[in-house]
Amino acid sequence: MALAFALGVGTQNSKNEWLEVFYQKPVYQPASSLIEAAKSNVLSIDDNLVDAVTVITKNGQLVYNLEASNRDFTSVVFYDIQGKKVLEAPVTSKTGSISTQSFTKGVYVATFIIDKQTSVSKKLIIK
Repeated sequence: MALAFALGVGTQNSKNEWLEVFYQKPVYQPASSLIEAAKSNVLSIDDNLVDAVTVITKNGQLVYNLEASNRDFTSVVFYDIQGKKVLEAPVTSKTGSISTQSFTKGVYVATFIIDKQTSVSKKLIIK
C-alpha cells in the first residue's frame, strides 16, 4: 500500500461553483519501512496472555481459570455496557468464582488486572 500526501487549494467563484487546484506531485511520501517501524508491541497484550484467561458464566457465577498464565493477577473489575464499574473483587487464586447474581441481564466486561499497566478483558453475557 502506497501512502502519499498532496497539497490542494480550492475556492468558489461568483456562480457558486467550486474550483480546485491540485498539485499532483506528492508533498511527502513516507517509506514503507517507516510505517512498519511505527507498529509496536508496547501497547498490545501478548496473545498468549489473553488466551491464558478463561471465563464462563454458570448459575449466577463467573467461573475463571488463570492457571495457564505465569502472571499474578490482583483483581477483577466488572463494567456494564455503558462503561460503569459494577463490581471489583480481589483475585486470590488461579481458579475461582465470583457471584454475578446481582447483575441485571446484559453484556458486561470482566477486566482482570495484573498491574497498573497490564490487564486482560473478557466479554460476558448475563441472561
